[in-house]
Amino acid sequence: MSDLKGFLLTEGESSNKLPSQSGLALSVRNQLTNLSISGFSTSKKEDFSSEVAKIATSEEVLNELSDSIGKPGDNESEEQFVERAKSTLANILRRKLKS
Repeated sequence: MSDLKGFLLTEGESSNKLPSQSGLALSVRNQLTNLSISGFSTSKKEDFSSEVAKIATSEEVLNELSDSIGKPGDNESEEQFVERAKSTLANILRRKLKS
């Protein structure tokens, strides 16, 4: 694939690929649901997690993420690239949730 968005929108055919768009949503939702958020019932945490997952997999966010991270650098390991992508996604989500 030429960019991250194209890759995420295509269901992976092998187990060594990044999660598809639905897999990304599930991962975001699970991570947020497992957080200890005081004052939130389980139901509210699940609702919040689902909404953040929708934002994370929206076309707008996927475009911004893909444009921001580009391709892996020449000396960047897969692990470093994934960490950079996760950090960038977290920053995008923080900004979106503040507005």
